[in-house]
Amino acid sequence: MNTVFVKPADGMKVRFPDKPDKILSVDGEEVPRTPFWIRRIADGSVVEAKPSKKSTKE
Repeated sequence: MNTVFVKPADGMKVRFPDKPDKILSVDGEEVPRTPFWIRRIADGSVVEAKPSKKSTKE
């Protein structure tokens, strides 16, 4: 499955669709490229980003 690395837009808290108690990290996370995340990018809730070196080590 294709993935995309996203971060929440400034001031936004975005919940995962399959885990509503989990919030997207402000440092960003790699998520599956699904219609849900594509819509969040389109509506400006999240932005595509490159993982920082810190994020790739985790």
